[in-house]
Amino acid sequence: MMGMKVKFIIEGKATEVIAEEGRTLLDLALIAQINPPYSCMEGTCGTCGAAVEEGKTSADVEGTQIIRTCQAVPWSEYVVVNYDKKSSP
Repeated sequence: MMGMKVKFIIEGKATEVIAEEGRTLLDLALIAQINPPYSCMEGTCGTCGAAVEEGKTSADVEGTQIIRTCQAVPWSEYVVVNYDKKSSP
C-alpha cells in the first residue's frame, strides 16, 4: 500500500508531502517547511485553522470544513489542506 499524501496550499503555493503515520497535519507542514500559521499547538487558539478541500481527517465533523491542523491526522489516501481559506477567528 502506498503512503498517504497531503497537499498543502498556503499563500497560493501548493506543496505535496508523504504523510508519516500518526503525524498531525501541522507537524507535516512544519517538517515540509511551508511556514504554516500556528501558535499554541494544543487546539485552543485556532491559529492553525485551514480548510480541508479533499479527503478525510481525524478532525472531520459533519458540516464543518475548517479544522485545526495541530489536532488533525490524515485518514484518507489523499488530503488537500488549504490555509488560504481559513475562516476568521
